[in-house]
Amino acid sequence: MVATSFSFDKLREHYSSGLRYSLLAALFIHFLIFYFTPAFEFKPYVFEFEEPMEPIELVDEIIFVDPPPPIKHPLVEIEPAAEGEIISDPVIPANVLYNGD
Repeated sequence: MVATSFSFDKLREHYSSGLRYSLLAALFIHFLIFYFTPAFEFKPYVFEFEEPMEPIELVDEIIFVDPPPPIKHPLVEIEPAAEGEIISDPVIPANVLYNGD
Protein backbone atom coordinates (compact mmCIF):
# COMPACT_ATOMS: atom_id res chain seq x y z
CA MET A 1 0.00 0.00 0.00
CA VAL A 2 1.28 3.45 -0.89
CA ALA A 3 1.42 5.97 1.91
CA THR A 4 0.18 9.43 1.00
CA SER A 5 0.60 12.73 2.78
CA PHE A 6 -3.10 13.52 2.33
CA SER A 7 -5.08 14.05 5.47
CA PHE A 8 -8.50 15.42 6.24
CA ASP A 9 -7.02 17.66 8.91
CA LYS A 10 -5.46 19.88 6.22
CA LEU A 11 -8.85 20.19 4.52
CA ARG A 12 -10.52 21.19 7.78
CA GLU A 13 -7.81 23.82 8.47
CA HIS A 14 -8.14 25.50 5.06
CA TYR A 15 -11.90 25.07 4.58
CA SER A 16 -12.85 28.72 5.21
CA SER A 17 -10.11 30.17 3.00
CA GLY A 18 -10.89 27.66 0.20
CA LEU A 19 -14.57 28.55 0.36
CA ARG A 20 -13.77 32.29 0.32
CA TYR A 21 -11.45 32.01 -2.71
CA SER A 22 -13.92 29.79 -4.57
CA LEU A 23 -16.69 32.35 -4.00
CA LEU A 24 -14.45 35.22 -5.17
CA ALA A 25 -13.44 33.25 -8.30
CA ALA A 26 -17.10 32.50 -9.13
CA LEU A 27 -18.05 36.18 -8.68
CA PHE A 28 -15.13 37.27 -10.88
CA ILE A 29 -16.07 34.81 -13.65
CA HIS A 30 -19.71 35.97 -13.55
CA PHE A 31 -18.61 39.60 -13.69
CA LEU A 32 -16.48 38.89 -16.78
CA ILE A 33 -19.35 37.07 -18.49
CA PHE A 34 -21.81 39.94 -17.89
CA TYR A 35 -19.27 42.63 -18.76
CA PHE A 36 -18.15 41.18 -22.10
CA THR A 37 -21.51 39.84 -23.30
CA PRO A 38 -23.26 42.32 -25.63
CA ALA A 39 -26.66 43.63 -24.60
CA PHE A 40 -29.73 42.05 -26.18
CA GLU A 41 -31.27 44.12 -28.94
CA PHE A 42 -34.72 43.20 -30.21
CA LYS A 43 -35.03 43.21 -34.00
CA PRO A 44 -38.51 42.40 -35.35
CA TYR A 45 -38.66 40.09 -38.33
CA VAL A 46 -39.56 41.78 -41.61
CA PHE A 47 -40.94 39.47 -44.27
CA GLU A 48 -39.79 40.39 -47.77
CA PHE A 49 -41.16 39.00 -51.02
CA GLU A 50 -38.83 38.42 -53.94
CA GLU A 51 -41.64 38.77 -56.46
CA PRO A 52 -45.11 40.22 -55.96
CA MET A 53 -47.84 37.75 -55.14
CA GLU A 54 -50.86 37.43 -57.38
CA PRO A 55 -54.32 37.23 -55.83
CA ILE A 56 -56.12 33.91 -55.93
CA GLU A 57 -59.64 33.86 -57.28
CA LEU A 58 -61.98 31.90 -55.05
CA VAL A 59 -65.04 30.08 -56.33
CA ASP A 60 -68.31 31.34 -54.85
CA GLU A 61 -70.10 28.00 -55.15
CA ILE A 62 -69.02 24.77 -53.56
CA ILE A 63 -70.33 21.70 -55.35
CA PHE A 64 -70.95 18.70 -53.14
CA VAL A 65 -70.87 15.29 -54.80
CA ASP A 66 -72.87 12.46 -53.25
CA PRO A 67 -70.68 9.61 -52.00
CA PRO A 68 -70.91 6.37 -53.95
CA PRO A 69 -73.24 3.72 -52.57
CA PRO A 70 -71.60 1.16 -50.28
CA ILE A 71 -70.33 -1.99 -51.93
CA LYS A 72 -72.22 -5.11 -50.90
CA HIS A 73 -69.95 -8.08 -50.50
CA PRO A 74 -71.32 -11.53 -51.21
CA LEU A 75 -71.96 -13.63 -48.14
CA VAL A 76 -69.53 -16.46 -47.58
CA GLU A 77 -70.80 -19.50 -45.80
CA ILE A 78 -68.42 -21.03 -43.30
CA GLU A 79 -69.17 -24.47 -42.01
CA PRO A 80 -68.73 -24.80 -38.26
CA ALA A 81 -66.23 -27.36 -37.04
CA ALA A 82 -67.62 -30.57 -35.62
CA GLU A 83 -67.49 -31.02 -31.88
CA GLY A 84 -63.95 -31.85 -30.75
CA GLU A 85 -62.47 -31.21 -34.23
CA ILE A 86 -59.47 -28.85 -34.42
CA ILE A 87 -58.86 -26.97 -37.66
CA SER A 88 -55.11 -26.71 -38.27
CA ASP A 89 -55.31 -24.31 -41.23
CA PRO A 90 -58.31 -21.96 -40.93
CA VAL A 91 -59.65 -20.41 -44.12
CA ILE A 92 -60.35 -16.69 -43.89
CA PRO A 93 -62.37 -15.19 -46.75
CA ALA A 94 -60.75 -12.30 -48.64
CA ASN A 95 -63.53 -9.84 -47.81
CA VAL A 96 -63.26 -10.30 -44.02
CA LEU A 97 -60.97 -8.00 -42.10
CA TYR A 98 -58.72 -9.99 -39.84
CA ASN A 99 -55.92 -8.88 -37.55
CA GLY A 100 -54.07 -12.08 -36.81
CA ASP A 101 -51.16 -12.22 -34.40
